[in-house]
Amino acid sequence: MANAMVVQRRMRGRGQGWPLMRRDTRDFKKGQSRSRSTHYYGEQNMRTHNLFISHSWSYSDTYKGLVSLLRKRAYFRFKNYSVPRNDPVHDADSDYALRQAIRNKMLPCGVVLVLAGVYSTYSKWIDIEIDLVQSGFQNPKPIVAVEPWGSQRTSRPVKDAAARVVKWNTESIVAAIRALD
Repeated sequence: MANAMVVQRRMRGRGQGWPLMRRDTRDFKKGQSRSRSTHYYGEQNMRTHNLFISHSWSYSDTYKGLVSLLRKRAYFRFKNYSVPRNDPVHDADSDYALRQAIRNKMLPCGVVLVLAGVYSTYSKWIDIEIDLVQSGFQNPKPIVAVEPWGSQRTSRPVKDAAARVVKWNTESIVAAIRALD
């Protein structure tokens, strides 16, 4: 027979004066560990943002850092449609096949994040991805250009194509995604 226990706690929200209510639910049977599952009120109604993060695997630390920032942000859910390093898309027979594979990855996305490091200026695929975003779909997808942390020079073509240009700051990145999606 399963026992269920619900405990309500008050938590102070980030930057808000109002406390948030959190419900801890513990469902366990006799002899089972009492693992905890935390649900925030309204979390089930939170939107999941479909994102394509354009990047270069030559600079994978920057990409991984951006994904980590987004994952750590409370009250923000996203699905990453970026091309993983071990994806067979990289082995496409031609540039056209690779372009179509990237387009298919972008298709369900509402926003495209582009790391606006200076390397983006010289990347053939960043230009192709920007072209896809602007003209490869019936409705162009908005671009958020993210200036990598500590960068002194950034890509002018990426910034020109972007609907929003943001610094390496979780709150500004999330705010831009929410505004455009």
